[in-house]
Amino acid sequence: MPLLINEPVSVTMMYNHMQKKTAPLELIWRNRHYPITKVGLHHTYKQGQKLNHVFSVVSKDIFFELIFDAENLTWKMTKSDSLSAI
Repeated sequence: MPLLINEPVSVTMMYNHMQKKTAPLELIWRNRHYPITKVGLHHTYKQGQKLNHVFSVVSKDIFFELIFDAENLTWKMTKSDSLSAI
């Protein structure tokens, strides 16, 4: 069962101008570094005028759901789970 987290995190991003793609590369949560090994789904939604980007990512055997607030340029983690439990 996924843990509902809702905590701020630091994320290192990559942008490829030729492919016009962006992707998270690393997550820092509670002073631990999690290199992102796979980016799954990415979608957006609006809260009023604010646009949010949701990324489902994997680091080794841990699943994370990350939300990027495009208005405030901030990241938070909303969910975490071990892939063996999924």
